[in-house]
Amino acid sequence: MYEKSVYSEVDYMLNKIPIRDFLKIPPTYIQFLNNNRDDTKNYTANSFSRESYCLFLKIYLKYIASNEEKNKIDEILKINNLKEENKKKDKYNIENLFKKTNYVQDINKSLIETKEKWYDVILRKIKAFFKNKN
Repeated sequence: MYEKSVYSEVDYMLNKIPIRDFLKIPPTYIQFLNNNRDDTKNYTANSFSRESYCLFLKIYLKYIASNEEKNKIDEILKINNLKEENKKKDKYNIENLFKKTNYVQDINKSLIETKEKWYDVILRKIKAFFKNKN
C-alpha cells in the first residue's frame, strides 16, 4: 500500500494523459485512486516521488501500453537493472574495498603495538625508585 500522496500524484498524472488512454483504465481503479488520494497538496511535474512514477508505470503497462511499447519498456528496465547491479558490484567488490583502505596493515599494527598495563607501569616505577635508593 502506498501513501496517500502517491495516489494523488498518480491521479494527477493520469489526468494529463490523452482521454483515449485514460478510458482504457477501469473505472473501479480510478475510483480507488480518488478514494485514497490526499487533496491537500498541489503537484507539479518536478515534485513527483519515485513511488508515484513506479505506480504510474505499472498502470501504463497493464492498461495502456501496446505490446511493442511493453517490450521497449521491459528492455529499458532490464538495462537499468543491469547498470544498477554493476554499480553495486563495483562498489562492494572485495578487491576494491581493500584497495581503498588498508585494513590488513591496521590490524597488524594493532597486534604489534601492545600497550603496557597500568599496574605494570606503577610496579616498574616503584622498582626503579628502590633501585635508585640503594
